[in-house]
Amino acid sequence: MQPVDLRLFIYLIGQARYKEEPNTKYKTYGINIKRGQFLRSYRKIRDDLEYFENNALKHYSLSVIKRSVDRLVEQERIEIEQTKLGTLFTVVNYCQYQDYQEKCDQLGTDLEQGWNGAGTDAEQYSKKGKEGERKEKEKRSDYESPNPPSKTEEDNPKYGEDSRPYKAAMHLRKRILENNEKAQVPQPDPKSMEKWAYELDKLNRLGPVGRNDAGYDWKEIGMIMEWCQDHHFWNTNILSAGTFREQIIKLENQMKSDINNGEWKASKNSKQKGNKRKELFLKYKNEEENNSGGE
Repeated sequence: MQPVDLRLFIYLIGQARYKEEPNTKYKTYGINIKRGQFLRSYRKIRDDLEYFENNALKHYSLSVIKRSVDRLVEQERIEIEQTKLGTLFTVVNYCQYQDYQEKCDQLGTDLEQGWNGAGTDAEQYSKKGKEGERKEKEKRSDYESPNPPSKTEEDNPKYGEDSRPYKAAMHLRKRILENNEKAQVPQPDPKSMEKWAYELDKLNRLGPVGRNDAGYDWKEIGMIMEWCQDHHFWNTNILSAGTFREQIIKLENQMKSDINNGEWKASKNSKQKGNKRKELFLKYKNEEENNSGGE
């Protein structure tokens, strides 16, 4: 799968309707958006997939988007239907990806807005123009520092409870504890989670360690975060936001490989086996306690 195809496919999975009941908002136009479907024009998709490269905002051409859609149709990953209001996309075998969508929804409303293109850094960048670019560079200079802001600089946490970096950090913390409740994680408050939020903020704005022009959007961060915490190897190695950012390239590449090979369910099965092991352990522990009490 080509990079643009993979990005478009993940985008469609993230935007497809999750609820069982259909969306009848456009019923007068003869359109009912069912589970696993997404209504969007090619031009809006092009805008949604804007990205930064070499400190410049870029986007795919309409012809690139259309060719990518055609390839996904040929691979039987999606189906399309032309309507009066745009193209109705249907993700084939959407049920295979529903668990990932459900988990990503937990990152909060702000993250969802980032995923569907509303209020993204890219849109704000394009609206501000050159003046916005200058201010953005000044703002980014803080994030290029190798260390988080000093605690003496301000008493209040840099990232509030409603900020995207904090919500993403809290979600990573939750997923780590689901895999091992004894894992060493910060306390669940903005001040304690500040370093984690800071690392995820840098990942979004700058990208992997050593880069300042390869930021990941929140949708990509959410998908990779879910995948790695379900993976039998990575869920024992990614135990902090700092490590998550350091390993993001390896995580992304292996996730892409799993998608290409149709191994999305493997991670889910691994999670289920982990839960079974936990159940057996608790059962054994209870039996031991009962036996000890009877002696």
